[in-house]
Amino acid sequence: MPARPKYNNSDEDILRQLERKARELKLENYINVRTCKIQTMDYRRKISCDYDRTEQVIPGWKKTFQFRNEADQPLL
Repeated sequence: MPARPKYNNSDEDILRQLERKARELKLENYINVRTCKIQTMDYRRKISCDYDRTEQVIPGWKKTFQFRNEADQPLL
């Protein structure tokens, strides 16, 4: 997501956009208000999403994958 001026898009607006995209990709169980944080500072915005996802790799064996994603962009 490109950097956007903080006064045109609040953290809540950005989070709604993120949640909308997560629904489109069927990731809403993992990417949501509980797992993502948005911090807007004077000159930059940081978005971080941390979540775990357990999947069956082969029959009888499940693995938990940890996802730690962060974007840190300057505000224009």
